[in-house]
Parts: sequence; structure tokens; C-alpha cells
Amino acid sequence: MKLLKQKRKDSMKQPQTLNDTPSSTMPAIPAVVAAPINTKRFHPAATKNGRNLCAHHWLKQLMPNGSSQEFKVYWDSLEKTRQANYDIEASNLVADCVWTANTVEVLTKFSSGTLH
Repeated sequence: MKLLKQKRKDSMKQPQTLNDTPSSTMPAIPAVVAAPINTKRFHPAATKNGRNLCAHHWLKQLMPNGSSQEFKVYWDSLEKTRQANYDIEASNLVADCVWTANTVEVLTKFSSGTLH
């Protein structure tokens, strides 16, 4: 019975770490390491569409150093009508010969536009 209580206490202890020795000067490292988060700055693709237009607006106005994962969360959270507004705006920019390339000069013409 005493052994059973000891096992129960042991199972309720904090998760073990790789260096649990008290004499260690390094901070404890969790035994389970989470997958690394991609913090590389997001660069939208060259395709001229609503999603990439939204990405240019998002990077310029909301998250200058945002990652592709962060933008995906943002884009997926937009209502379909708001996504469609970006598609319409992108089509108009292409038709009006405003969005002719993905150079800094061209992108600055519209990247400060309306967030839908």
C-alpha cells in the first residue's frame, strides 16, 4: 500500500527535464521540445490576386515582420465577402495597369490601401 502511494505521488510530480541535477548551473531544458516556429519574414507570391493583395496590405499596415503562418491565420479569419473584396480590388488594379509588377515602386502605389 505504501509503495502504491509513492507511485501515485511520483506520477503527480512536474514533468522531468533533461538536466534535473541540482548541481547543474544551466536552466532546466524540457524533455519535450515544441516544433520551431517559422519567424522568417513573409514575402507574398508574385501572382496578382486578392490573397496576395491582402498580404501586401497586411505587411504594410499591420504586421511589417509577419510570417506566412501569421498571415494564413489572418486570411483564414476573414469572412468570404471580405476575401472577395480583395479579389475585386486586385482585378481592378491589374485591369487599370496599376499592378504591373511586384517591385517596390509599384507595390507602394497600393499597399497602403484599404484593409477590407
